[in-house]
Amino acid sequence: MFLKVKVIPRSSCNEIKEFSEGVLKVRLTSPPVEGKANKQLITFLSENFKVKKSEIKIVAGLKSREKLIEIPLKVVPEDISRIMTNNKAQNPK
Repeated sequence: MFLKVKVIPRSSCNEIKEFSEGVLKVRLTSPPVEGKANKQLITFLSENFKVKKSEIKIVAGLKSREKLIEIPLKVVPEDISRIMTNNKAQNPK
């Protein structure tokens, strides 16, 4: 499955901000320098979607905030909703 992701680097916390119009907006604490944000994105998605890091690939956008990610088919929209709910509970604003 392919997923469009917009990364917001140098954020105060790691979280999925929203999922709208087919784009997952992810806030990450890492800066967009030397691939640090890309590595953190893969780790973050791996932990939250319960898949191996090696199963997640950045197909396009390695040097862009807008990325195309390939993830296993076992990840479904309900997983995204669950993660967003958990993030909101942990990071109330």
